[in-house]
Amino acid sequence: MLKIRMRKIRHKVAIISGKGGVGKTTVAVNLAIAFALNGYRVGILDADIHGPSIPKMLGLSGKRLEVGPPGIFPAIGPLDIRVVSMDFLLPDENTPVIWRGPLKMTAIRQFLSDIVWGELSLLLIDLPPGTGDEP
Repeated sequence: MLKIRMRKIRHKVAIISGKGGVGKTTVAVNLAIAFALNGYRVGILDADIHGPSIPKMLGLSGKRLEVGPPGIFPAIGPLDIRVVSMDFLLPDENTPVIWRGPLKMTAIRQFLSDIVWGELSLLLIDLPPGTGDEP
């Protein structure tokens, strides 16, 4: 299912750094807005499991993902940007996520394969800092 869903996305760009707090999320959001303003269909996967902040930056805090027969649908942000974040699955923003590496990678893979992104020009993947224990 992952390959089928990813075929509908022309470009996938991972935004990563070995250190936290260097602006990965800001870069991801600014790129999404710039591409959307230029007519591209854009999605963002907030894969920073421990510190999901894209929903807050895009004014989507408190939103929930819609579920239907083909899968899970992203939240729709400004400029029709498709957004998926762990934040949408937590009861509130103060709920901690204490998963270890393999479980985090499983969640990210699950997001990529179960989300019905539709046709996208670009999917930006905002990854957690590279200092974790992900394989």
